[in-house]
Amino acid sequence: MQDDKEVLIGFPKRLLETLNGTRESLTEPDREIEPGEVDLGTLTNSIAQALYSLSVEVKGSLGKILPSPEDLLERGEPEEKLAKFADLEKLETQRRIVDGVLWEIIGEIFPKVRDVRVTAGLRKGWKVIIFKRSMSPISCLVGEIGNFFGR
Repeated sequence: MQDDKEVLIGFPKRLLETLNGTRESLTEPDREIEPGEVDLGTLTNSIAQALYSLSVEVKGSLGKILPSPEDLLERGEPEEKLAKFADLEKLETQRRIVDGVLWEIIGEIFPKVRDVRVTAGLRKGWKVIIFKRSMSPISCLVGEIGNFFGR
């Protein structure tokens, strides 16, 4: 019978390492606080910091395999295209899992990030910020695209 730890590979293994605090290094947010953003405080929760690092890693993987417009128009083997989209779907699921847990933790620590009228993000020095969400349809769409690529 196999040990459960031997079965965990890939994303589940990285997620478990993140939650156990055994990640080797952390990727910190590198964006500065911008005008109009409100600093709520510093995120010191080590699990949330590790989840942010894992989220950056998963988003980087997504960026590497996103199909170009040429890929979409190219006539090729349907099986290859389906495999690429299956990989994208798997990585997007992983990103949602990690980001969901990350922002749930941040919401417990900084309840103001849960206000539907604001958008939240992480900035350099682990600063948690919010800024007023514009409610026009175009800005909502742009905000959601921004959230997808790193808040």
